[in-house]
Amino acid sequence: MPPEAQVAEFVKLGPLYKTLEHPPAPHEWAWHGGALVMLLTKDEAAAQAAPEHLIEAIAVRVYHLYLPIYFWMRACVLATRKSRGSAGAIVLGLSAPQGCGKTTLVEFHGSLRGRRPQYCC
Repeated sequence: MPPEAQVAEFVKLGPLYKTLEHPPAPHEWAWHGGALVMLLTKDEAAAQAAPEHLIEAIAVRVYHLYLPIYFWMRACVLATRKSRGSAGAIVLGLSAPQGCGKTTLVEFHGSLRGRRPQYCC
């Protein structure tokens, strides 16, 4: 898992951070960031690295784009489950241009199924 303090500083620099109603704690950003970097790079050293030690394009994609969207999606799912109970499927639509990371987000969400089932649809 990347260092929490460095991750916490880096995520706040992203344009989507301010849009999160209840931003997750630094350990959440670090844990999920490490898992997502591992999914993208298949490199354990990179998955443990602080954002400033990653290739800039990877760090920005993970901590400024993918994770804020993922945490927003997770908040939507948890709020819906809370309001109507856990019965039934919850469907989120994601519309964006080709190459912006829709498939990556879905794969990441699915990769968590065994480790964090309460967050997966």
